[in-house]
Amino acid sequence: MDAEQSGHLRAFNQMWAELGVPWQWTAGQYAHKLRISGGTERLASLYHDADFRARVSPPLSWEAWMLTVRTWHRHKTRVYLALLDAGAVQARPGVRRLAAEAADAGWRLAVASSGAKESVSAALRMAVGADLAAAFTVVSGAQVSRKKPDPEVYRYAAQSVGVAAYDCVAVEGTRNGILAALAARMHCLVTPTRVSAEHDFTGASRVVTHLGDPHREPAPDLSTPAAPHTAPPVVLADLQQLILDGPRGISSPACRPARCRPGRPPTAPDKEAHPMTTDETTPARHSVAVGPAGPAAFALLPDGSPQWTPDAVLFDCDGTLMDTEPCWSTALAELFARNGVPWRPEDKPHYIGGTVRAMADRAADAFGDPGRADVLEKELLDLVVEAVDHSAATPLPGALELFTALSSLVPTAVVSNSPRRVLDIALERGGLSPLVRFTVAAEDPPRPKPAPDPYLMACAHFGVNASRCLAVEDSLTGLTSARAAGLVTVGVPTLPDPAFPADLLLDSLQNPGLVRWATAWSG
Repeated sequence: MDAEQSGHLRAFNQMWAELGVPWQWTAGQYAHKLRISGGTERLASLYHDADFRARVSPPLSWEAWMLTVRTWHRHKTRVYLALLDAGAVQARPGVRRLAAEAADAGWRLAVASSGAKESVSAALRMAVGADLAAAFTVVSGAQVSRKKPDPEVYRYAAQSVGVAAYDCVAVEGTRNGILAALAARMHCLVTPTRVSAEHDFTGASRVVTHLGDPHREPAPDLSTPAAPHTAPPVVLADLQQLILDGPRGISSPACRPARCRPGRPPTAPDKEAHPMTTDETTPARHSVAVGPAGPAAFALLPDGSPQWTPDAVLFDCDGTLMDTEPCWSTALAELFARNGVPWRPEDKPHYIGGTVRAMADRAADAFGDPGRADVLEKELLDLVVEAVDHSAATPLPGALELFTALSSLVPTAVVSNSPRRVLDIALERGGLSPLVRFTVAAEDPPRPKPAPDPYLMACAHFGVNASRCLAVEDSLTGLTSARAAGLVTVGVPTLPDPAFPADLLLDSLQNPGLVRWATAWSG
């Protein structure tokens, strides 16, 4: 449903009018707020909005403010439901048709939304009819601890219907949504809304203006921006083909396990084939999980030789090779303190892996002053450079040893979202500079992570196919970039996450099985 402007924005503004609050969101302001998932969270962000505070006096304490926010959101939900009943929001073309086709074919159906369950369920009934809506499993924002772009809501939905995530197709309409779906290892079809048409949909398997109906004008296919074309309505066979083809970055086709029919749980891989998962090579202090690319990519043959050897290994820097994440946290805390806003540890996941510009944009929103993003970007960069330059930052456990070993076997590079000033200092501090053959900093590619450009640039430098390369990452942003480029991935998340969607998930680069597998490349 294209419900943001005709439904949610209208409901927010009507709620304020009915409660006598002297505030209204313009279409532009609300489009900016869509970078935040969840209505409660969008309302809460007004606390730091300078324009809002100039017209409305919020409570002094955060706790009192959140009580106000929850009251507003309950009222807004009632208004939104009334708008749905009045027919103010229309279903998008092709939704009911495609859902019915999937249900008739025995596919499992689910809705994974950051919204309130009552609103989501009502919108679903309006979009597809009550009978078909009953076939859907509904997962809402209230059922998960973290909203999109975190993948939790999609993982929860896949688990609820008993289907492996990589056998699911997510139909999305926003940047946060596609990041969540890709991080959950799902294939993604995007149908942008009026307010999200300018979002970056890097990583989507396909982008169309709508799903299409046989009796309507064909929907423009925007998957190739340089050459958009009209396409027939999206049918179930198209979704099946997305799964069989493999999405951009879910895993290399050569490394994928045997496909199972969509809607059926996959069989578990034989973990004994993997050096990282045997009792002999994996002491209890090292945790590991093998994802969909694992069975072929990380196996050893009976003679001890690797079944697959990458043509190049590309490492992230901050939090993967170098223990510089504390430097970023220190710089962000100082930036927040200078602007009179408390830095909360729970905010850290929203900043990890992003560019300085992305962090500055988010900080400007937190400070209620989006127009200061340019100034904050320069200020944050100076703070980070100072923090790294004066820190005792060292390589993370196992990083220097692994990088040294691999650099003598295959081309190695560092692919980072850090600015050149920060990256060069960090590598020098860690003693890695002499070993690195090539580096990509934030300003080098046309687009930074989570776009695939940084990894594609490194692969092009070495003249190798991305699907034959290995990426080592610690953040969801970096992992999304590597997978969108088509690389096989190893994840060592900075923040513990057993569901981190890498092909191989480790808690440390010291994992002895990883070393055993990598050193076997030399034969």
